[in-house]
Amino acid sequence: MLEALIDGAGNKNNNCIRQLCANAIGEFTNWRIKNLTADEIKNNPIMIRQLMRRIDYNSNHPCSYKRLSTVLCLIKFFEVI
Repeated sequence: MLEALIDGAGNKNNNCIRQLCANAIGEFTNWRIKNLTADEIKNNPIMIRQLMRRIDYNSNHPCSYKRLSTVLCLIKFFEVI
């Protein structure tokens, strides 16, 4: 699901899909953080790290829309944090 959202944030043809997918990444992050306790986040931040790794994977992609997806997702990600 996350891969589909990250790919959708890099959609070449539709800006609305890009924004929707980036917002969904932000909502997923918000939901995930709300369901973790502070100790779980400190001791085992694997889910947040995996999401960051998946988003960051597109940052060096040759396609400019994939790089744009990284920026859009990171903006929503950091709004939550």
